[in-house]
Amino acid sequence: MKKYIFLLVAIAGVVLLFVGGYFLRQGLDRSPEAPGDTSEGGSLPGAGDQNLPPGDQGGQPAGPLTNPKDLVQVLAGPVLDYFVSSGGNIVYIQPDGQIFESKGGQAAVLSGTKIENLARAGFSYNGEKLLVVFGQLGQLQASVFDLKTKAWQPLTISPETAAWSPTDEKLALLSRTAGVASVSTLDLANAKSKPIELFKIRAWDVDLGWPVKNKLLLKERTGSRSGGSVWIYDLDRKTISSLLAHKTGLRSTWNSALTLGLVFGINEASEGSLSLVDGAGVTTRGLGFKTRPDKCAFSERTETVTSTVGATGTPAKKTTTRIVNLLTCGVPRNFSSLTDLGFLDDYDKEGLFTVDSVYQINLEGGSSQALFDDRSKSLDVSQVKVFSKKFYFVDRYSGGLYSVAL
Repeated sequence: MKKYIFLLVAIAGVVLLFVGGYFLRQGLDRSPEAPGDTSEGGSLPGAGDQNLPPGDQGGQPAGPLTNPKDLVQVLAGPVLDYFVSSGGNIVYIQPDGQIFESKGGQAAVLSGTKIENLARAGFSYNGEKLLVVFGQLGQLQASVFDLKTKAWQPLTISPETAAWSPTDEKLALLSRTAGVASVSTLDLANAKSKPIELFKIRAWDVDLGWPVKNKLLLKERTGSRSGGSVWIYDLDRKTISSLLAHKTGLRSTWNSALTLGLVFGINEASEGSLSLVDGAGVTTRGLGFKTRPDKCAFSERTETVTSTVGATGTPAKKTTTRIVNLLTCGVPRNFSSLTDLGFLDDYDKEGLFTVDSVYQINLEGGSSQALFDDRSKSLDVSQVKVFSKKFYFVDRYSGGLYSVAL
Protein backbone atom coordinates (compact mmCIF):
# COMPACT_ATOMS: atom_id res chain seq x y z
CA MET A 1 0.00 0.00 0.00
CA LYS A 2 2.79 2.46 0.89
CA LYS A 3 4.33 1.69 -2.47
CA TYR A 4 1.13 2.75 -4.29
CA ILE A 5 0.74 5.89 -2.16
CA PHE A 6 4.31 6.93 -3.00
CA LEU A 7 3.60 6.31 -6.68
CA LEU A 8 0.41 8.45 -6.59
CA VAL A 9 2.25 11.29 -4.82
CA ALA A 10 5.01 11.17 -7.44
CA ILE A 11 2.49 11.30 -10.29
CA ALA A 12 0.67 14.24 -8.64
CA GLY A 13 3.98 16.10 -8.31
CA VAL A 14 4.74 15.64 -11.99
CA VAL A 15 1.25 16.89 -12.95
CA LEU A 16 1.59 19.97 -10.72
CA LEU A 17 5.03 20.69 -12.21
CA PHE A 18 3.61 20.47 -15.74
CA VAL A 19 0.60 22.68 -14.95
CA GLY A 20 2.80 25.24 -13.21
CA GLY A 21 5.15 25.36 -16.19
CA TYR A 22 2.21 25.77 -18.55
CA PHE A 23 0.81 28.80 -16.71
CA LEU A 24 4.29 30.28 -16.36
CA ARG A 25 4.70 30.09 -20.14
CA GLN A 26 1.25 31.63 -20.60
CA GLY A 27 2.25 34.52 -18.36
CA LEU A 28 5.39 35.11 -20.40
CA ASP A 29 3.61 34.80 -23.73
CA ARG A 30 2.62 38.27 -24.95
CA SER A 31 0.44 37.06 -27.81
CA PRO A 32 -2.84 39.01 -28.14
CA GLU A 33 -5.24 36.59 -26.47
CA ALA A 34 -8.51 38.07 -25.29
CA PRO A 35 -8.35 38.95 -21.58
CA GLY A 36 -11.11 38.28 -19.13
CA ASP A 37 -13.47 40.96 -17.87
CA THR A 38 -11.47 43.55 -15.93
CA SER A 39 -14.20 46.12 -15.42
CA GLU A 40 -14.61 47.86 -12.07
CA GLY A 41 -18.15 49.18 -12.21
CA GLY A 42 -19.37 52.60 -13.27
CA SER A 43 -22.34 54.37 -14.77
CA LEU A 44 -21.96 52.72 -18.16
CA PRO A 45 -23.17 49.11 -17.90
CA GLY A 46 -20.16 46.89 -18.45
CA ALA A 47 -17.87 49.79 -19.32
CA GLY A 48 -15.47 49.55 -16.39
CA ASP A 49 -14.66 52.94 -14.93
CA GLN A 50 -16.19 54.73 -17.90
CA ASN A 51 -18.28 57.73 -16.95
CA LEU A 52 -21.21 58.99 -19.00
CA PRO A 53 -23.00 61.83 -17.18
CA PRO A 54 -26.50 62.94 -18.22
CA GLY A 55 -27.45 65.92 -20.35
CA ASP A 56 -24.92 67.36 -22.76
CA GLN A 57 -22.33 64.78 -21.69
CA GLY A 58 -24.08 62.01 -23.55
CA GLY A 59 -27.03 60.97 -21.39
CA GLN A 60 -27.69 57.95 -19.20
CA PRO A 61 -27.54 54.67 -21.09
CA ALA A 62 -30.41 52.29 -21.29
CA GLY A 63 -29.90 48.79 -19.99
CA PRO A 64 -27.74 46.46 -22.07
CA LEU A 65 -29.38 44.28 -24.69
CA THR A 66 -28.86 40.62 -23.89
CA ASN A 67 -30.38 38.95 -26.96
CA PRO A 68 -27.50 36.94 -28.52
CA LYS A 69 -28.81 37.91 -31.98
CA ASP A 70 -27.68 41.49 -31.34
CA LEU A 71 -24.10 40.52 -32.18
CA VAL A 72 -23.41 38.52 -35.33
CA GLN A 73 -20.11 37.02 -36.38
CA VAL A 74 -20.17 37.68 -40.11
CA LEU A 75 -16.78 36.21 -41.01
CA ALA A 76 -14.39 34.09 -38.97
CA GLY A 77 -11.46 35.99 -40.46
CA PRO A 78 -8.75 36.98 -40.60
CA VAL A 79 -9.97 40.23 -42.22
CA LEU A 80 -7.75 43.21 -43.03
CA ASP A 81 -10.36 45.32 -44.83
CA TYR A 82 -13.88 44.76 -46.17
CA PHE A 83 -16.86 46.16 -48.08
CA VAL A 84 -20.52 45.18 -47.68
CA SER A 85 -22.87 45.59 -50.66
CA SER A 86 -26.52 46.65 -50.37
CA GLY A 87 -27.45 43.02 -50.96
CA GLY A 88 -25.34 41.84 -48.04
CA ASN A 89 -22.47 40.33 -50.04
CA ILE A 90 -19.05 40.95 -48.51
CA VAL A 91 -15.74 41.35 -50.28
CA TYR A 92 -12.68 41.29 -48.07
CA ILE A 93 -8.92 41.05 -48.12
CA GLN A 94 -6.89 38.97 -45.69
CA PRO A 95 -3.62 40.15 -44.11
CA ASP A 96 -1.78 37.84 -46.53
CA GLY A 97 -3.26 39.67 -49.54
CA GLN A 98 -5.78 37.06 -50.71
CA ILE A 99 -9.17 38.49 -51.70
CA PHE A 100 -12.54 36.77 -51.21
CA GLU A 101 -16.23 37.38 -51.75
CA SER A 102 -18.77 35.95 -49.31
CA LYS A 103 -22.32 35.27 -50.53
CA GLY A 104 -24.79 33.62 -48.21
CA GLY A 105 -21.99 32.41 -45.98
CA GLN A 106 -20.05 30.82 -48.86
CA ALA A 107 -16.67 32.38 -49.68
CA ALA A 108 -15.21 32.41 -53.19
CA VAL A 109 -11.63 33.34 -54.06
CA LEU A 110 -11.31 36.46 -56.19
CA SER A 111 -7.52 36.63 -56.01
CA GLY A 112 -5.33 33.92 -54.57
CA THR A 113 -2.17 35.99 -54.94
CA LYS A 114 -0.37 36.42 -51.64
CA ILE A 115 1.26 39.79 -50.98
CA GLU A 116 4.31 40.08 -48.76
CA ASN A 117 4.66 43.06 -46.43
CA LEU A 118 1.11 44.26 -47.06
CA ALA A 119 0.96 47.67 -45.38
CA ARG A 120 -2.61 48.79 -46.01
CA ALA A 121 -5.65 48.22 -48.19
CA GLY A 122 -8.85 50.10 -48.98
CA PHE A 123 -11.98 49.65 -51.10
CA SER A 124 -13.43 52.27 -53.45
CA TYR A 125 -16.76 53.92 -52.62
CA ASN A 126 -18.72 51.22 -54.50
CA GLY A 127 -16.52 48.29 -53.51
CA GLU A 128 -15.55 47.52 -57.11
CA LYS A 129 -11.86 48.37 -56.77
CA LEU A 130 -9.30 47.67 -54.05
CA LEU A 131 -6.05 49.54 -53.45
CA VAL A 132 -3.17 47.71 -51.78
CA VAL A 133 0.10 49.27 -50.61
CA PHE A 134 2.96 46.91 -49.83
CA GLY A 135 6.72 46.65 -49.49
CA GLN A 136 9.37 47.98 -47.14
CA LEU A 137 9.24 51.48 -45.68
CA GLY A 138 10.79 53.85 -48.19
CA GLN A 139 10.24 51.38 -51.02
CA LEU A 140 6.46 51.07 -51.03
CA GLN A 141 4.55 49.91 -54.09
CA ALA A 142 0.85 50.10 -54.91
CA SER A 143 -1.60 48.19 -57.10
CA VAL A 144 -5.34 48.29 -57.68
CA PHE A 145 -7.44 45.14 -58.02
CA ASP A 146 -10.58 45.34 -60.18
CA LEU A 147 -13.20 43.04 -58.67
CA LYS A 148 -15.15 42.83 -61.94
CA THR A 149 -12.29 41.86 -64.24
CA LYS A 150 -10.23 40.23 -61.46
CA ALA A 151 -7.16 42.00 -62.84
CA TRP A 152 -4.36 43.90 -61.11
CA GLN A 153 -3.20 47.35 -62.22
CA PRO A 154 0.18 48.46 -60.81
CA LEU A 155 0.46 52.18 -60.07
CA THR A 156 3.40 54.25 -61.26
CA ILE A 157 3.26 56.32 -58.09
CA SER A 158 4.34 54.95 -54.69
CA PRO A 159 2.07 56.46 -52.04
CA GLU A 160 2.83 56.75 -48.34
CA THR A 161 -0.92 57.08 -47.83
CA ALA A 162 -3.99 57.23 -50.06
CA ALA A 163 -7.75 57.80 -49.98
CA TRP A 164 -10.60 56.94 -52.33
CA SER A 165 -13.07 59.54 -53.53
CA PRO A 166 -16.53 59.17 -51.91
CA THR A 167 -18.32 59.53 -55.27
CA ASP A 168 -16.18 57.99 -58.03
CA GLU A 169 -13.09 55.88 -58.71
CA LYS A 170 -10.50 58.58 -58.16
CA LEU A 171 -7.64 58.18 -55.71
CA ALA A 172 -5.85 60.84 -53.70
CA LEU A 173 -2.20 59.84 -53.25
CA LEU A 174 0.52 61.28 -51.06
CA SER A 175 4.05 60.50 -52.23
CA ARG A 176 7.41 61.98 -51.25
CA THR A 177 10.49 63.16 -53.13
CA ALA A 178 13.57 64.57 -51.37
CA GLY A 179 11.60 65.07 -48.17
CA VAL A 180 8.79 67.03 -49.81
CA ALA A 181 5.33 65.45 -49.87
CA SER A 182 3.22 65.74 -53.01
CA VAL A 183 -0.54 65.12 -53.12
CA SER A 184 -2.00 63.99 -56.44
CA THR A 185 -5.22 62.52 -57.79
CA LEU A 186 -5.55 59.61 -60.19
CA ASP A 187 -8.73 58.60 -62.05
CA LEU A 188 -8.87 54.79 -62.10
CA ALA A 189 -11.99 54.83 -64.27
CA ASN A 190 -9.77 56.00 -67.15
CA ALA A 191 -7.07 53.51 -68.15
CA LYS A 192 -5.04 56.30 -69.78
CA SER A 193 -5.24 58.63 -66.80
CA LYS A 194 -2.05 59.96 -65.23
CA PRO A 195 -1.54 61.45 -61.74
CA ILE A 196 -2.45 65.13 -61.47
CA GLU A 197 -0.49 66.97 -58.80
CA LEU A 198 -2.59 69.19 -56.53
CA PHE A 199 -0.02 70.66 -54.16
CA LYS A 200 3.19 70.07 -52.22
CA ILE A 201 3.52 70.18 -48.44
CA ARG A 202 6.39 69.83 -45.98
CA ALA A 203 4.87 67.41 -43.50
CA TRP A 204 5.67 63.97 -42.11
CA ASP A 205 3.42 61.12 -40.99
CA VAL A 206 0.26 62.35 -42.66
CA ASP A 207 -2.94 60.39 -43.30
CA LEU A 208 -5.22 61.33 -46.18
CA GLY A 209 -9.00 61.32 -46.05
CA TRP A 210 -11.62 62.16 -48.69
CA PRO A 211 -14.92 62.53 -46.83
CA VAL A 212 -16.80 64.76 -49.32
CA LYS A 213 -16.50 65.26 -53.07
CA ASN A 214 -14.58 68.54 -53.06
CA LYS A 215 -12.52 68.30 -49.86
CA LEU A 216 -9.48 66.32 -48.74
CA LEU A 217 -8.42 65.85 -45.12
CA LEU A 218 -4.76 65.79 -44.08
CA LYS A 219 -4.30 64.42 -40.57
CA GLU A 220 -0.89 64.34 -38.89
CA ARG A 221 -0.22 61.08 -37.08
CA THR A 222 0.38 61.75 -33.41
CA GLY A 223 1.53 59.91 -30.30
CA SER A 224 1.29 60.38 -26.56
CA ARG A 225 3.98 63.06 -26.58
CA SER A 226 3.72 64.39 -30.12
CA GLY A 227 1.22 66.87 -31.44
CA GLY A 228 -0.52 67.22 -34.73
CA SER A 229 -3.04 69.20 -36.72
CA VAL A 230 -5.76 68.55 -39.28
CA TRP A 231 -6.06 70.52 -42.53
CA ILE A 232 -8.66 70.75 -45.28
CA TYR A 233 -7.75 71.06 -48.94
CA ASP A 234 -10.55 72.49 -51.08
CA LEU A 235 -10.38 70.84 -54.50
CA ASP A 236 -12.54 73.54 -56.13
CA ARG A 237 -10.79 76.59 -54.71
CA LYS A 238 -7.37 74.90 -54.57
CA THR A 239 -6.77 76.25 -51.06
CA ILE A 240 -5.58 74.63 -47.84
CA SER A 241 -6.78 75.73 -44.40
CA SER A 242 -6.55 74.59 -40.78
CA LEU A 243 -9.43 72.55 -39.39
CA LEU A 244 -8.02 71.46 -36.01
CA ALA A 245 -5.11 73.28 -34.41
CA HIS A 246 -1.98 71.59 -33.06
CA LYS A 247 -2.80 69.29 -30.13
CA THR A 248 -0.96 66.46 -28.37
CA GLY A 249 -2.33 63.02 -29.14
CA LEU A 250 -4.80 64.44 -31.65
CA ARG A 251 -7.03 61.80 -33.22
CA SER A 252 -10.29 62.41 -35.07
CA THR A 253 -13.03 60.78 -37.12
CA TRP A 254 -15.70 62.52 -39.22
CA ASN A 255 -19.16 61.95 -40.63
CA SER A 256 -19.69 61.56 -44.36
CA ALA A 257 -20.77 65.20 -44.80
CA LEU A 258 -17.80 66.63 -42.85
CA THR A 259 -20.23 68.49 -40.59
CA LEU A 260 -19.50 66.53 -37.41
CA GLY A 261 -16.25 65.30 -35.94
CA LEU A 262 -15.18 63.29 -32.90
CA VAL A 263 -11.86 64.50 -31.48
CA PHE A 264 -9.52 63.01 -28.87
CA GLY A 265 -6.66 65.01 -27.36
CA ILE A 266 -4.32 65.03 -24.36
CA ASN A 267 -3.89 68.11 -22.16
CA GLU A 268 -0.84 69.31 -20.21
CA ALA A 269 -1.83 67.13 -17.25
CA SER A 270 -1.60 64.06 -19.51
CA GLU A 271 -5.36 63.60 -19.37
CA GLY A 272 -7.25 62.61 -22.49
CA SER A 273 -10.75 63.69 -23.43
CA LEU A 274 -13.30 63.32 -26.22
CA SER A 275 -15.31 66.13 -27.74
CA LEU A 276 -17.66 66.76 -30.62
CA VAL A 277 -16.82 69.47 -33.13
CA ASP A 278 -18.68 71.01 -36.05
CA GLY A 279 -17.56 71.28 -39.65
CA ALA A 280 -15.37 74.26 -38.80
CA GLY A 281 -13.55 72.38 -36.04
CA VAL A 282 -15.30 74.32 -33.25
CA THR A 283 -16.04 72.26 -30.12
CA THR A 284 -19.77 71.92 -29.48
CA ARG A 285 -19.75 69.64 -26.44
CA GLY A 286 -17.59 67.33 -24.37
CA LEU A 287 -18.32 63.63 -23.98
CA GLY A 288 -18.17 61.92 -20.61
CA PHE A 289 -16.50 58.70 -21.70
CA LYS A 290 -13.21 57.74 -23.31
CA THR A 291 -12.39 55.72 -26.35
CA ARG A 292 -10.39 56.07 -29.55
CA PRO A 293 -12.13 57.96 -32.37
CA ASP A 294 -11.19 55.16 -34.76
CA LYS A 295 -13.46 52.86 -32.72
CA CYS A 296 -16.44 55.10 -33.60
CA ALA A 297 -18.61 55.78 -36.64
CA PHE A 298 -21.27 58.38 -37.36
CA SER A 299 -24.61 57.46 -38.91
CA GLU A 300 -28.09 58.90 -39.35
CA ARG A 301 -31.62 57.77 -38.57
CA THR A 302 -34.87 59.17 -39.94
CA GLU A 303 -37.58 59.71 -37.32
CA THR A 304 -41.26 60.57 -37.78
CA VAL A 305 -42.60 63.49 -35.75
CA THR A 306 -46.34 64.11 -35.32
CA SER A 307 -47.59 67.53 -34.24
CA THR A 308 -50.99 69.18 -33.83
CA VAL A 309 -51.76 72.19 -36.02
CA GLY A 310 -54.81 74.23 -37.04
CA ALA A 311 -57.35 76.55 -35.44
CA THR A 312 -58.89 75.96 -32.03
CA GLY A 313 -61.64 73.40 -32.17
CA THR A 314 -60.48 71.91 -35.45
CA PRO A 315 -57.01 70.54 -34.68
CA ALA A 316 -55.23 68.49 -37.29
CA LYS A 317 -52.23 66.26 -37.06
CA LYS A 318 -49.18 66.97 -39.18
CA THR A 319 -46.52 64.37 -39.77
CA THR A 320 -42.95 65.37 -40.60
CA THR A 321 -39.61 63.63 -40.60
CA ARG A 322 -36.27 64.64 -39.13
CA ILE A 323 -32.73 63.37 -39.40
CA VAL A 324 -31.12 62.27 -36.13
CA ASN A 325 -27.33 62.07 -35.95
CA LEU A 326 -25.98 58.99 -34.17
CA LEU A 327 -22.53 58.01 -32.92
CA THR A 328 -21.74 54.32 -32.41
CA CYS A 329 -18.55 53.40 -30.55
CA GLY A 330 -16.60 50.50 -29.23
CA VAL A 331 -16.07 51.57 -25.60
CA PRO A 332 -13.35 49.78 -23.56
CA ARG A 333 -14.66 48.02 -20.47
CA ASN A 334 -11.12 47.71 -19.08
CA PHE A 335 -10.21 51.37 -19.48
CA SER A 336 -9.20 51.56 -15.80
CA SER A 337 -6.16 49.40 -16.62
CA LEU A 338 -5.01 51.84 -19.29
CA THR A 339 -3.35 55.22 -19.28
CA ASP A 340 -4.08 57.84 -21.89
CA LEU A 341 -0.47 57.65 -23.01
CA GLY A 342 -0.39 53.89 -23.36
CA PHE A 343 -3.80 53.92 -24.97
CA LEU A 344 -2.32 55.65 -27.99
CA ASP A 345 1.23 54.41 -28.47
CA ASP A 346 0.98 50.85 -27.18
CA TYR A 347 -2.33 50.25 -28.93
CA ASP A 348 -0.92 51.44 -32.25
CA LYS A 349 2.01 49.03 -31.88
CA GLU A 350 -0.30 46.13 -30.95
CA GLY A 351 1.23 46.02 -27.50
CA LEU A 352 -2.15 46.79 -25.96
CA PHE A 353 -5.63 45.37 -26.52
CA THR A 354 -9.00 46.39 -25.09
CA VAL A 355 -12.23 44.62 -24.16
CA ASP A 356 -15.08 46.62 -25.66
CA SER A 357 -18.81 47.05 -25.42
CA VAL A 358 -20.71 48.81 -28.21
CA TYR A 359 -22.78 51.92 -27.42
CA GLN A 360 -24.91 54.18 -29.55
CA ILE A 361 -25.36 57.85 -28.65
CA ASN A 362 -28.19 60.01 -29.92
CA LEU A 363 -26.43 63.30 -30.64
CA GLU A 364 -29.69 65.25 -30.76
CA GLY A 365 -31.15 64.27 -27.39
CA GLY A 366 -27.99 63.05 -25.68
CA SER A 367 -29.35 59.61 -24.72
CA SER A 368 -27.29 56.46 -25.14
CA GLN A 369 -27.97 52.76 -25.47
CA ALA A 370 -25.90 49.62 -25.14
CA LEU A 371 -26.06 47.66 -28.38
CA PHE A 372 -23.65 44.97 -27.20
CA ASP A 373 -22.50 44.40 -23.64
CA ASP A 374 -21.98 40.67 -23.18
CA ARG A 375 -19.31 40.06 -20.54
CA SER A 376 -18.85 36.48 -21.68
CA LYS A 377 -17.24 37.77 -24.89
CA SER A 378 -13.97 39.67 -25.23
CA LEU A 379 -13.80 41.74 -28.41
CA ASP A 380 -11.49 44.59 -29.44
CA VAL A 381 -13.37 46.84 -31.87
CA SER A 382 -11.42 48.11 -34.92
CA GLN A 383 -11.94 48.89 -38.63
CA VAL A 384 -15.45 50.22 -37.96
CA LYS A 385 -17.88 50.94 -40.81
CA VAL A 386 -21.62 51.40 -41.22
CA PHE A 387 -23.50 49.59 -44.00
CA SER A 388 -27.29 49.26 -44.35
CA LYS A 389 -28.09 50.23 -40.74
CA LYS A 390 -25.49 47.89 -39.28
CA PHE A 391 -22.30 48.70 -37.37
CA TYR A 392 -19.47 46.46 -38.60
CA PHE A 393 -16.08 45.95 -36.98
CA VAL A 394 -13.06 43.67 -37.01
CA ASP A 395 -12.07 42.04 -33.72
CA ARG A 396 -8.34 42.60 -33.17
CA TYR A 397 -8.00 39.36 -31.19
CA SER A 398 -9.36 36.92 -33.79
CA GLY A 399 -9.43 39.04 -36.95
CA GLY A 400 -13.09 38.09 -37.39
CA LEU A 401 -15.75 40.45 -38.77
CA TYR A 402 -18.80 41.22 -36.61
CA SER A 403 -21.95 43.30 -36.98
CA VAL A 404 -24.47 44.90 -34.64
CA ALA A 405 -27.85 46.20 -35.83
CA LEU A 406 -28.33 49.95 -35.34
